[in-house]
Amino acid sequence: MRDKFAAVLLLLLVILSCTAWAAEEQEELIGYEEAELFQCGSVEGAQTLPDGPMLLYDRESAYQRIYDGLYEKLTKIDLEDFQIPTSEIKTLYEQVINDHPELFYVSGGFRYFYITTSMLVTSVEPSYLEGLPEDAWTRMEEAVDRALAQVEPGMSEAEKALVLHDYLMNTVAYNWQTATTGIVSDQAVYTSYGALVNGDAVCEGYALAYQQLLKLVGLDSVKVSSKAMNHAWNLVKVDGTWYHVDVTWDDPVPNVEGGGRHIYFLRSDAGIQEESHFGWDAGGITCSAEYQDDWWLYEVQGPVYRWEGAYYYLDAAGTVARNAICKTQSLEDPGAAISRSLASSFSSRNGIQWVDGQLYYSAIETSSSRSINRCELASGGYEVLGSVAYTREPSEDGHYTSGNDGMGLRYDEARGEILVSSATRPALILDSFPVRAYPVSWDKLPADETTLAGGILRDSTLLAGLIWAEPGQTGGMLVVSFYQDANMVKALVLPLDSWESGLHVLELDVGGVPAYDRAALFLLSEELAPYCDCSVQNAPGA
Repeated sequence: MRDKFAAVLLLLLVILSCTAWAAEEQEELIGYEEAELFQCGSVEGAQTLPDGPMLLYDRESAYQRIYDGLYEKLTKIDLEDFQIPTSEIKTLYEQVINDHPELFYVSGGFRYFYITTSMLVTSVEPSYLEGLPEDAWTRMEEAVDRALAQVEPGMSEAEKALVLHDYLMNTVAYNWQTATTGIVSDQAVYTSYGALVNGDAVCEGYALAYQQLLKLVGLDSVKVSSKAMNHAWNLVKVDGTWYHVDVTWDDPVPNVEGGGRHIYFLRSDAGIQEESHFGWDAGGITCSAEYQDDWWLYEVQGPVYRWEGAYYYLDAAGTVARNAICKTQSLEDPGAAISRSLASSFSSRNGIQWVDGQLYYSAIETSSSRSINRCELASGGYEVLGSVAYTREPSEDGHYTSGNDGMGLRYDEARGEILVSSATRPALILDSFPVRAYPVSWDKLPADETTLAGGILRDSTLLAGLIWAEPGQTGGMLVVSFYQDANMVKALVLPLDSWESGLHVLELDVGGVPAYDRAALFLLSEELAPYCDCSVQNAPGA
């Protein structure tokens, strides 16, 4: 009986000890880490290199679990299935966020729960940036769509990299406060959101936005940084070869709207080092060659323009024809000039804008004024839109001298205007000029009689130019007839009221017109008598 009691007691002790062990195994403690995230300003931090070692299957699954949780903005992400040691969680967490700039709303600090005995992580609790608008994600999606609209089907990898580089160069400004004081008051400047949505970033923001866009068009890219320079840029893989691209240093500081250059685009290790880059950690990636030795693009000032299947650029360096517009079908070839010399000089501190097949630019008139001009790519015709009073001025905060000033041009699509700005006075709009949707030649027709200046088709809208020389003339109509195989398929009538002398541009929506190969314009009086000869148009898109 005594032996039986002892056996029962021993069994109870074993059960109790097992229960205690199980309780201890399930006990959790809370750890805290500050991840080194690029979007929080870190020049260092873990990331996945496209040519580096692959994650093991269980770590790859954990990586995806963390990404999905952050994408959905979960307050707690369960990781108990993956048996991740506490010593590994910081690196894995950094990799997920640093690999994915679209997670712009995640901040560096995070808590994790782990089992005391095994030191295995059971879950993580992320932290998210504060102060972002409620519709931040929608704004980001819209901004990404605008950027990706620059990429056309059939583009090579180098072409994709170029148009996205120039889009950022043309739409992002380096944060003023950071550039002048070194103080960052808005965490968003480190993020792709700051660059793409706010147009306000520092080098991390430029690099992350570029990486995000390149990834969406199928190009491998990583952020590379130099602690010695306190600077970050990108490595980009084009046609199987890695290159350096530094969008930040190609963009002027202080910002000149519509300005920029291509010195840091698709460079080798040696090439980027010649341009004052040093001390970077590329994680073993080597950029062994220039994209093209002595590439003509390295000399191009201002953004390159893609229009109707060709590239246009302003040849400030005189590679083909100094200060003329040049056209090329391939990035390998500088092409040929299509215009005369437009000004005595251009630099990265002179902004330009390409809009609807036209170049808008400034030229020096006097020491205190500049002209704003446009040049038409299709014909090479040009005109002066007006003058702007301009002298170089220092910034009001004293951080920039007048020598840092420059005239910027920005296209405001909502207003349909070219806005003129100063690099050292960015909040001040010096002047504005309406974007012309019609050919330069229309403005130069003699206004000695009522006449049609012709018609052009733009995005399902027919623009007809009308020059009226007799003030007070009333009544009449513009008739547009559409023909297919010499048979009229549609006629549109636009009534005219009273017209003043000068050029008037009439707009007709032709989106619902059946297929046609020719259109004719007729300007008729109220009595249906012609005011002038008709103008016969080519097929749409010709």
